[in-house]
Amino acid sequence: MRRLIDGAQCPLCKKSTSSVGNYLNNLGSTGQPFLRTLYYIAFKHEDRIFYKIGVAPEKTGVRGRYSPSDLLNDNVSILWYKEVLLDNALALLLEATTLSFFDKERWFALHILKHCAGGTECFSSNIIQEINFKHLIEYGIKNFQPIANDDSIYDRQIKDCSVDDIYLHINSLSNTAPKTMIKPDHWHETNNASRSVADCSAIHT
Repeated sequence: MRRLIDGAQCPLCKKSTSSVGNYLNNLGSTGQPFLRTLYYIAFKHEDRIFYKIGVAPEKTGVRGRYSPSDLLNDNVSILWYKEVLLDNALALLLEATTLSFFDKERWFALHILKHCAGGTECFSSNIIQEINFKHLIEYGIKNFQPIANDDSIYDRQIKDCSVDDIYLHINSLSNTAPKTMIKPDHWHETNNASRSVADCSAIHT
C-alpha cells in the first residue's frame, strides 16, 4: 500500500523530502527550495467514478505518476485531472489536510488501484469546488499533530516538525500559492474515458 509519504528525494541535495520535517531541515541547511506537483484526478472504473488527491514530481506530474500499463492493469481510465506546482512542504500539507478535512467523503480504493497505488487518498464524490487552500492551510496548522498522527494519512508519525516551523514556512509562501485547484492553472481532460493519461491535453478554463 502506498501511503502519503513515499520516500521521495530532492534531486538537488539527494536527501529525503518525504516528510515536512525532513524537507524543512534540508531547506534550512541548503537553502534550496523544492517544488512538488499537487494533483486532483477523476478516475473511472467500470461504472464507477471516483476522485483522488496526491503529489507527484515537479517535472512529470500526473503524466509521469500514472503509466498507461498501470492504468490498464487496474482497469481504470482518467477522465480529467488538475495539477498545480507548489512548494514541497505546502503540497504535502495540503494533501494531508484535504484528506483530513474531507474525511466523510473519503473512499478507499485499495481493491482497485493495485498497480497505480494511492487507494487511501480517494473520495467518493467530487470535492474540487470546495477545496480552498487558505482554509485548508489554516485547518492544517490548527490540527497539524492530529493529522500527522493519523495512520490513515501518514505511514509514520511526524515527530521532527513543530507546528511553529511549518507555520513560519507556510506563512512565507502566502503570496505565491493559488487559492484553489480551479484557476489560474490548466485543466487537463480526456474526451474519451478509455484513453490513457498520456493522451491528456491541456485547455484553459
